[in-house]
Order: sequence, then C-alpha cells, then structure tokens
Amino acid sequence: AVLAPRAGVAVLIAVHAAARAAPAVVMTKLTYSGDVAAMIVPYIQSAPRADELLLILVVTAAAAVPLALLSVGSVAAGLLGGAALMAALAMWARRLIGGYTGDVLGGIEQVFEIGFLLGAAAVLN
Repeated sequence: AVLAPRAGVAVLIAVHAAARAAPAVVMTKLTYSGDVAAMIVPYIQSAPRADELLLILVVTAAAAVPLALLSVGSVAAGLLGGAALMAALAMWARRLIGGYTGDVLGGIEQVFEIGFLLGAAAVLN
C-alpha cells in the first residue's frame, strides 16, 4: 500500500506470473500423492516437460521486466522470498503426505506470492 503506483503495478505483474510458475516447479520435484481414482478433474500423469518449463520461465522473465527496470534487487528479493516459502511448504507436504495434491499446488502459489510481495516491498521501501 505504501509503494509508488508505478512500483505497485510492476510488482503485481511480476508476482502474478512468478507465483503461477511455482507449482510447475514443485510438480517436477515431487510426486502426486492423491487418490487418482477419486479425482473429479483428470490427473495429468507427468510433470511439465522441459520445453513447457522453458516457456514458463520466458513468460515469467518477461513479466518481471517492468519491475527489474525499477529495481533488480526487488526482483531478486521477491524471488528469494517466494522460493523460500515455496520450498518450505513443498518439504512439509513431502514429509506429511509424500508429495503434492492440487491443494498443495494452490498453497504453493499462495505462499510464493506472499514471499515475493514481502521481499520486493522490503527492497522498494
């Protein structure tokens, strides 16, 4: 709320893209631990392919350009903050349920977003 409007818009664009990429990263590192037979939505049996991950990375990097033009440090701090919370939740899910479910991936997106916003805001203020 205390960021300049230009910085606030740049942070929101970057965090939106980066947070949506975070679950794809977790899907490559953990296995699905839910009940496939009980799913309402069909389960994709494989993690994102390398070319899909590259596309995700390119789109995320492009979305971070406006923020990087204001402050490269805010992008770095945001990514570090988001990655730290994402890793913590992923490790917790692996320990408790042996992998991820759709709810875990949703939680990953949310905690990454929180960490990114906190990290970027800390540098921009």
